[in-house]
Amino acid sequence: MPGRRGRFFVVGAAAVSVVLIGALDYATGPAISLLLFYLIPVALVAWFEGLVPGVAISVFASLLLFLTGPAATGRAGGEHFHYWNVFMGFGVFVVVAYIVSMQAAIRGLLRREEELSRRDDLTGAINRRAFTELLSAEILRMSRYGRNFSLAYLDLDDFKSVNDLRGHASGDRLLRLVGEELRKTIRSSDVVARLGGDEFAILLPETDAVSAEAVIRKVQGMIDELFREGRWDVTMSIGLLTWENPPDSCDQALRKADALMYRAKSEGKNRVCHEVV
Repeated sequence: MPGRRGRFFVVGAAAVSVVLIGALDYATGPAISLLLFYLIPVALVAWFEGLVPGVAISVFASLLLFLTGPAATGRAGGEHFHYWNVFMGFGVFVVVAYIVSMQAAIRGLLRREEELSRRDDLTGAINRRAFTELLSAEILRMSRYGRNFSLAYLDLDDFKSVNDLRGHASGDRLLRLVGEELRKTIRSSDVVARLGGDEFAILLPETDAVSAEAVIRKVQGMIDELFREGRWDVTMSIGLLTWENPPDSCDQALRKADALMYRAKSEGKNRVCHEVV
């Protein structure tokens, strides 16, 4: 397992570092303390692997600190002071391991919270805020490098009837299924978002009209099959825009794609309206 191998590597490298520091500490003798150098592997293990491995390396470092004392170097006297210094060193190691591991845990929680704040809880797709950030970045990239991109706006036809006839739990289940199917069907470079309600969007970076048409037709086919297999009495209307010149703003791009989606609905629903801008 890659995670386990990575853990063994970090802890193993830290243990080797402690041994090397201990050897150097033994060579220099008690006149020069290398206590601070032991803190480096202790802190690294605590940051990447957590408190328990950090404490384990602290114990190992304290053992090396003890073995490089007066008795090991052949110098008499000072043993009692050495025991105290080792004990204090162990305390410092553990405190550092605790502080560093807590900082790493807090940072991980903040990253998780940030990630969750950018995703739709129901479908797992990114939310509108995250999508508009990515779309704005794509518009900027197009302005600089002149590369096309495409934007699809998707809406479920007659979705209200699902909530009315089957209940909101069934409606939520349908939205989850649609979100999962969209994420499975699009390319790895594309991004799907739930904009709200039963509306979704797909950003296709650096995608011309022909390629965008192929991707969205595939999406439409897979969603239609999902609806048939689940006997969902709904369809999907899609507005697809391929930009050959950059839009003025993210809002303008979404409004145009939204308007094109509504045109697909007005023309009979369950279809794709595609325009090149």
